[in-house]
Amino acid sequence: MFQVSDVTKRDFPKILNLLKKCNLDFKRNISDLEKAQKISGVFLIYKDKKNIIGTIRAIFDGYYCMVFDLAVAPKFRNQGIGELLMKEVEKRLKKQGAKYVFLNSSDGAVKFYKKIGYTKPKTNPLIKNLNQTSAI
Repeated sequence: MFQVSDVTKRDFPKILNLLKKCNLDFKRNISDLEKAQKISGVFLIYKDKKNIIGTIRAIFDGYYCMVFDLAVAPKFRNQGIGELLMKEVEKRLKKQGAKYVFLNSSDGAVKFYKKIGYTKPKTNPLIKNLNQTSAI
């Protein structure tokens, strides 16, 4: 039996394993997930009795929301799990008062997000790596 549930600390090792399988681990560790859990408005898993098959989390500031780490185990993709997780996050965030959801996507996942109602903004998102050193 499959279910969506809130993340607990016991789930962290399996979430890290899933993120690694999905090329989303970015060298994170359990401490990083603990920090993420503290600031996330929603942090969910999709699981069966033993395995975590999917995960998603979102940060909410009272108006805007940013989705991170939507991951579904490769052998379970194209079965509606990603859409189910996105809809659950959207439902919970809307209940909390969120007006807009933002996310970053790989080129390969853009079609999926468009299918579930996301559009590409006219603005260009920017990012800065704070761990890079540069000469002033």
